[in-house]
Amino acid sequence: MSVTLYPAQLQLASGAILPLGSIYCIGRNYRAHATEMNADVPAEPLVFLKPSSAIVPSGGAVQLPAFSSLVHYEVELVVVMGREAVNVD
Repeated sequence: MSVTLYPAQLQLASGAILPLGSIYCIGRNYRAHATEMNADVPAEPLVFLKPSSAIVPSGGAVQLPAFSSLVHYEVELVVVMGREAVNVD
């Protein structure tokens, strides 16, 4: 699926435009990656937010800052829910 990114919006290949809201992230919940980063796995997941500008559409280029000397990559799963969901399995 190819997408085009707009400020605070995401356009799907179908043409549908979705508003981008808060992006909630869970960190240091993967033991091997935490170990690689010389960090402990916390008892409770680390929850943090990212701005909507952090999204790179499928096939888009990730811009690495020139000052970065150590960059780790990871993949995130995005779930778009079109209506209220309760007790989702």
